[in-house]
Amino acid sequence: MREYYSVPFRMGFEEGGARSYMASYNAWNGVPMAVNPVLRDVVAKEWGANWIVTPDAGALNHVMDLHKYLPNMDEVYIAALKVGVNQLGTGFGRGGEGRPLAETMKQALSEKRITEADIDSAIRGKFLTVLKLGLLDPPEMVHRSKIAAAGEPDAATSEKHKQVARDVAHESVVLLKNNANFLPLNRSALKSIAVVGPRASAVLWDFYSGTTPYSISVLQGIRDKVGAGITVNAPASVDAAAAIQAAKSSDIAVVVVGNDPMCGAANPGGAFNPDASTKPCLDKGEGREGRDRESIDLSQEELIRQVFAANPKTVVVLVSSFPCAISWTQAKCAGYSAHHTRSTGTGHGHSRCSLRRLRSGWPSHANLAEVPRPVSAAARLQHHYRPHIHVFQGRTALPLWIWTQLYEFPLLEPARDCFETDAKGTVTLSVDVKNTGTRAGDEVVQLYAAWPGSKVTRPAKALKGFQRVSLKANESKTIQIPVGADALSWWNPQTHGWELEAGRVKLMVGTSSADVRAETTLDVRP
Repeated sequence: MREYYSVPFRMGFEEGGARSYMASYNAWNGVPMAVNPVLRDVVAKEWGANWIVTPDAGALNHVMDLHKYLPNMDEVYIAALKVGVNQLGTGFGRGGEGRPLAETMKQALSEKRITEADIDSAIRGKFLTVLKLGLLDPPEMVHRSKIAAAGEPDAATSEKHKQVARDVAHESVVLLKNNANFLPLNRSALKSIAVVGPRASAVLWDFYSGTTPYSISVLQGIRDKVGAGITVNAPASVDAAAAIQAAKSSDIAVVVVGNDPMCGAANPGGAFNPDASTKPCLDKGEGREGRDRESIDLSQEELIRQVFAANPKTVVVLVSSFPCAISWTQAKCAGYSAHHTRSTGTGHGHSRCSLRRLRSGWPSHANLAEVPRPVSAAARLQHHYRPHIHVFQGRTALPLWIWTQLYEFPLLEPARDCFETDAKGTVTLSVDVKNTGTRAGDEVVQLYAAWPGSKVTRPAKALKGFQRVSLKANESKTIQIPVGADALSWWNPQTHGWELEAGRVKLMVGTSSADVRAETTLDVRP
């Protein structure tokens, strides 16, 4: 838990500055998260996140009626307060049914089951949030008060914010394959493009995305990009026959596939049954909140096969909320990309990548072979949802943090005098990177660590740092990636603390976990 699962959460608090969060539905080590002391002892005391702490919708009810952990809601409220939860509403929205919360707290206070210090500690973060947001200040002192105010322009539809949406979409695209420099498409050689698939003309909203003020689909983005000089063949029907015909009559085919984040529900309420359980997804490869996927296969891959048979010059765009097993596409298609956000600028982001240049460097999917197994079989029973950690023992189709792109960065090596150490025990690794291609572009240089002689179980490769770099054609830069002693430490469950193990650490740099370009060693002497 300390070394793997909690790491991105801890980084979000300690490095990103987040101070408020929501406790999840599941139990950990037999204790529901809404009343788990880890919220107080680790998240608040160690990570500094103690502003607004809320349980997920209905999670307090679940402590009593699903987890069977506490016998009544009074006990639940008291336990939640004591671990720092300070959003204790009633009803499905946050808590349970019964007498007013104030009465419960007054009685608990009179019975000395809680103290004024417990209440003060819990509400301090809420008051701090109110102060930080300026909610007690006159409106004229708070610049945010003018956003969406009467007579003010809609910020979300301003050109400045539209450009941000386009940039976010653009940099969220990961090009997963590009055989023989198939991409970017040569506009001057194109007369027609087929844009087909169930996700071509729509930007689907996710469970918490809300309704966007506007949206640009992949189809619309391509139309805007190519202009009137290139015919875009986009059948009105999404059936395979129409897609095949459009592909046959076009120079290039673009197939846009992916999941429906709502599994067909029109809104979040439509995903739930009256008892608050969730309705099943008809497609076993789909999933959403409260509903695990039964398969990682993409059912739409059959459409990709059919379009590819009609026109081998096929580009696949996967707009998905999660990884999919698309082995045939990986093996056969010359180019495909993945996009893991749904935003107003989705279509313009993809069109910039396919028809001009790609500037992206976001991680794709974890190499499951390196993910630790759950602590025990009994631990699995402590979740109302199946655990989110799965182990895959075979070879993955794509490595950790795959970076396939339109540029060439073959030179990647430690620079001269590559190590620098500061007083806090941080080592800085310097790496020379050169773009030997003909286009400007970005690379994400990744640093991995391994402990060949460790006396405790350590991962085969652990990502410990990365640096994104922009380079012009034939340009070189030296980048620096710091590695702190804490990043090389392991959690000792016996002493309940981090320990830096003496010995040799292998440091590896490359463009992915499967593409290590250079390595060196570091002697650790605590």
